[in-house]
Amino acid sequence: MKLPFLVKVEPKTRFPLVVVPETNYALAWLPVTKIQIEYFLCETMDSQFDRRWYLERLKHSPRVTTEELTIDTIRQTFMTHLLFHEARTLSGWWGRDTDLPTLAEWRKALDIFDQVAAHDDFVEEVAAMPGLHPHARFLLRRVEQILSSRSYSHTAQTRLFSHQLLMRSGILEYVYKDEHRDSCVACGSLQRFSERVRPFEESFITQLRSADTGERIQHLGFRLIVRNPV
Repeated sequence: MKLPFLVKVEPKTRFPLVVVPETNYALAWLPVTKIQIEYFLCETMDSQFDRRWYLERLKHSPRVTTEELTIDTIRQTFMTHLLFHEARTLSGWWGRDTDLPTLAEWRKALDIFDQVAAHDDFVEEVAAMPGLHPHARFLLRRVEQILSSRSYSHTAQTRLFSHQLLMRSGILEYVYKDEHRDSCVACGSLQRFSERVRPFEESFITQLRSADTGERIQHLGFRLIVRNPV
């Protein structure tokens, strides 16, 4: 089955982006991973993102290799436990047109991706794209294997494309509250990944206090948006 959406490979870390139809933007297939952040850390000269900063984040969400990824550790592949201003800075490293999405952009993408049922052929089509990072290819396949397994459960009767992208049943993601981009909310949902994990309440919009409160949340990360993708 052919993927009904155009997918591009972002040039910085070579992870996939999905172009949202009838818009001028693309969203990352998955929230930003620790693998991608490690590329940033190798390149940045910003002293706030030093080794101590990263090790402190790993205390709250230990790093796991793709080979070690399981139902119980899938959230640990993503970069979380961030402050709002950190997520903004990190997203800007990818380029001038790369940012956090606004609430409206994120919700529009969710509405569109909810209209298509998931299919494992979609992942294989993306995994076969030239230029994709080998870690991205392996991660996409491993995440899909976990999400489509019998041990995985969610409330929807039919698994949707939005589930494959972990916009549902993934982590919470920073988005701008509005186009002023001076305050944030969190989009996404935290649901159980196995019977051994205590279920979370589904929450697609979680109000966060304005701008940056200095509060870190274990399952709060971010997803890239690229406006006017080439």
